[in-house]
Amino acid sequence: MMGAGAAPAAFVGTRTFFERRRVRRELSDRPALGTETPDGTVVRVTGTVRVRDTTIVAPLSGIECVAARARVTSGVHAKGEARSNEWFAIVSFVLERDGEPPVVVEGVHARLDLPAEKLKTAKHGSPELVRREQLLLQLGIKRIAWRGGFEEVVVTAGMRVSVAGLMMLGVPTAPAAASELGFRDQPPATIRLVGSATYPLVIGAAVA
Repeated sequence: MMGAGAAPAAFVGTRTFFERRRVRRELSDRPALGTETPDGTVVRVTGTVRVRDTTIVAPLSGIECVAARARVTSGVHAKGEARSNEWFAIVSFVLERDGEPPVVVEGVHARLDLPAEKLKTAKHGSPELVRREQLLLQLGIKRIAWRGGFEEVVVTAGMRVSVAGLMMLGVPTAPAAASELGFRDQPPATIRLVGSATYPLVIGAAVA
């Protein structure tokens, strides 16, 4: 039976608490994007998540989303410590803002301050059990020797969140209609928030 032991569950909860607190502090410390913010500044943008081109499917819940992080905490080892393995994926998405131009969010990794999904019980033969076993396989964890817990966090369309990242002005993806531009006008640049493995995006609950 794939149950979660008390020690691994406590490990996941403690790690998540400190991670979320650190991310929340980082988000609140970043300046909000303004009309005069120079290109190349790390800023915070708050808005509603919208799909840009494509989505991904979260490995444990099966939820369609733009970012997902799944963790498997495996067993208690010689020193009494639980170990955590992580799966993460993110695709480019859009933050829509009230009365302001939308912002495109792009990155390869992100730190998250969002509540974990309430995962369904993985009963014998259920899709939930299949998804858990597939994730164990992807992470290289032997099912027969495994004992631990699962956790998943997702970012879905319609969520109102704050995102911190490097602000960059890019070339428009499509020209504005000729009737909307003056003779010498240039189409507006696309505002992007960019993150990398070294400097990941920070995504959390909306900051005022």
